[in-house]
Amino acid sequence: MATNIFSKTDGSTYSFTFTGVGFDLVSAYSTNHGSATVRVDDEVVGQTHEEVTSSA
Repeated sequence: MATNIFSKTDGSTYSFTFTGVGFDLVSAYSTNHGSATVRVDDEVVGQTHEEVTSSA
């Protein structure tokens, strides 16, 4: 199942329920994109970080 979600509002949240062993958070890089804090069962498990490098 693929879902595309976006928001132009700072502090926005998105929640979903899943059954399984994991999920992927995929995003295109852009200078106007912010970071995201990833929580599973209300526990912080990650933070997105975008960085431009000279390698592909």
